Amino acid sequence: MLDQKTKPYKELALRLDELPNGFPATKSGAELLLLEKLFTPEEATIAANLNCSLETPKQIAERIRTEDENIVDDSKLRRHLKDMARKGLIEAGRVEGSLGYGLMPFVVGIYEMQAGRIDHELAMLFENYYQEAFVETLSIKPSFHRVIPIGESVRMDMEILPFESANAIVDSAC
Repeated sequence: MLDQKTKPYKELALRLDELPNGFPATKSGAELLLLEKLFTPEEATIAANLNCSLETPKQIAERIRTEDENIVDDSKLRRHLKDMARKGLIEAGRVEGSLGYGLMPFVVGIYEMQAGRIDHELAMLFENYYQEAFVETLSIKPSFHRVIPIGESVRMDMEILPFESANAIVDSAC
């Protein structure tokens, strides 16, 4: 049986492992330590109950309320969702004319969104998890994430924009 401290992280780990790139469990529980560093227990509970498709806070609240009686306050849930999106723990975007939220896979998703938050401890947790969970995957040849040559040159007339400009273009499209 899971203790109350570990339960939200175990549920989130299982949910993330259901997604295409997976989030495999380790013998040592390295994935739980990593999630504990990234998410509060409340955030882990919320994330474990999100869908991959974007939903409004109202839709999320209605669904979660039936699954978890502890999450009942819409304004508190909305604040948690906004904070989680700012921290790069969940996806946010436009849906049905308002802001929607959804679960991102760990890779490519949560991991990449942590670039601005990585300190020594978080880097070590990522590395420990990666080495334990993916050591077998790394030995598969050919690797499943690789460049596939298509026999064409990459155009050099493309403009590379700074992040702020690219971000503004994406925001204006939503």
